Amino acid sequence: NIIVTQTVSDTITINLVVSKSGELQISEIQTQELTREQIPMLDSILIRSLKGLPKLYPAIKRSQQVQTAFQLPIILKVD
Repeated sequence: NIIVTQTVSDTITINLVVSKSGELQISEIQTQELTREQIPMLDSILIRSLKGLPKLYPAIKRSQQVQTAFQLPIILKVD
């Protein structure tokens, strides 16, 4: 459970990279300062939840495995 003292409404952007071997890496997590103040453990919660994803496979371009980058927006509303 997340407990806050102020209402938090933010769109968190997570920049993800899937390597040629299919490993998921988080390159950056973008949040507002208020969100970081109200939920200081947010980064660890997001990282833990992404570790629970099923096995990923790398993208293929011209029959070669390639690294791929994604942006995952997460809308957060906590009253």
